[in-house]
Amino acid sequence: MQTQPFSDTMTWLEFHGFKAHPFEHLTADADHELSNYFESFPFLREIEKPTRCSFLFMRRGTGKSANRIILTEQCEKSLKTSEQKLAVPYTDFSRLIKKDKVTLADHVEEILREAVPRLYDLCIQRGIEKLPEEFAKDFVWFIRRYSDKLDPRSITMQLDKIENLSDEQKKNAFAKIMEIFKGQVQKPLENLIPGASVLFDLASVFMNIKTDQEKLSQIEHSPLDLMSRFAEISKKFNIKYIYILIDRVDEYAKIFDYEKAAEILKPLTETIPLLEMPPYAFKFFLPIKLRDKLSAHLRSDRFDMYDYEWQPDELKKMFEKRLSAHCDKTKIGDEAARSDFKRLFSDKKDFVSEMIRFADKSPRNLLKLAKIIFDEHTRSNQIDELISKDTYERGLSVFAKEQIEWESHEKPSVKELGELDLDKHRFLEHLLERDFNINDISAHQTVEKWQKNDRFAAPHFSLTDVIRSLNIPKSEAREKARQWEDAELITAHYKIEDESLARFLFAKKGTK
Repeated sequence: MQTQPFSDTMTWLEFHGFKAHPFEHLTADADHELSNYFESFPFLREIEKPTRCSFLFMRRGTGKSANRIILTEQCEKSLKTSEQKLAVPYTDFSRLIKKDKVTLADHVEEILREAVPRLYDLCIQRGIEKLPEEFAKDFVWFIRRYSDKLDPRSITMQLDKIENLSDEQKKNAFAKIMEIFKGQVQKPLENLIPGASVLFDLASVFMNIKTDQEKLSQIEHSPLDLMSRFAEISKKFNIKYIYILIDRVDEYAKIFDYEKAAEILKPLTETIPLLEMPPYAFKFFLPIKLRDKLSAHLRSDRFDMYDYEWQPDELKKMFEKRLSAHCDKTKIGDEAARSDFKRLFSDKKDFVSEMIRFADKSPRNLLKLAKIIFDEHTRSNQIDELISKDTYERGLSVFAKEQIEWESHEKPSVKELGELDLDKHRFLEHLLERDFNINDISAHQTVEKWQKNDRFAAPHFSLTDVIRSLNIPKSEAREKARQWEDAELITAHYKIEDESLARFLFAKKGTK
């Protein structure tokens, strides 16, 4: 039994049976435990199908990338079976965001930047010399043009993976690589794609062929021709399907600039011959707000389109599975104990259900709130064994302020609304005293009862209260209220229209 305060976060976590911080990574790309607690959506099996182009539309932070990562892992596992699916995540739009006008050729260029190195990695293990000469020449051309992500070190590592090469052959190939690189210093570096010459010569060594570089470089290919030719090469290595997984496009535009994100995607989403070209399976993981902006260009009769919102029981299950996945089973053998969040608190109430309401149907929000609570509890070097109710409420307040700030990016009026002092206890008691002639003691008791029974989710406030909170003249207050109504933040009766926003406003402490 612990009697002294803990000095650091990890010691506190280990005491409670955690092998790692369960909320350290809030994005799916950084979370190595994702597959251990991933909640499969009802239509994931439909999205997995390689014969249809699919679009999954969801709000930010609700699982788009998680679905893409799980699908990528499934493809990688299939490479050891007869299915043979090659996953090509398309998530880097840094070059396209700088262009005034994005074309289909731009998209194909970016896709092949990802696809060629992935196929090369696979082929180097299976024996690149098995390609017929016609396809070998084309593949060397693809490698030279789209191999900027490969370097000499990765190639030498790949040499060790080749089972059908003797040690002497590997040694000779390595010597060839070093010889090439020693000569590169005499060449104009700006004319070289990093690693391209090495890959070209290395491929030539493996296949014992001579390739006319200049002639191949002069060949003009349309975007569809390039994708078709790459698909043919892939088939020679028994690849049955190539999954192109499009995600994170909105992260490269300014916050909430969905117009820009849509403009980037349209050349790709409008090209049906590519989206339906075998053996490609295009899978789009996009923000829900892009659906309306792309709808005029999407063929619902040709493509599968899905949208999804998390339900409270699904969020609870995901949260508990995540807790369990980050626990050390040798320290906590019972599954129920590993997934129990209440055991970390001095007050054993159902905190998770309330946190889920604050998360507003977003797994990332739920995890972020939990992380903030942990951060509030462990911010000093005198960490108590259990989290207090005051610490929990302080975490809610910090989270609420962050959410109000985030929402204000899309709706500037939210920032002004967030300046209202809507403390639950004092403010609702004031309304009861004023409107129902209830004395302050009875008002306080009534508010406590309401809170206990969760009787209010989106509290009301009157125009008089707006004036009192903002300390501005009545006429200006009326005009401000009209602006908020136009922005769909409040109704004519001054009820906060957005229930989650109301919850944030009443949870934050202080006005600044």
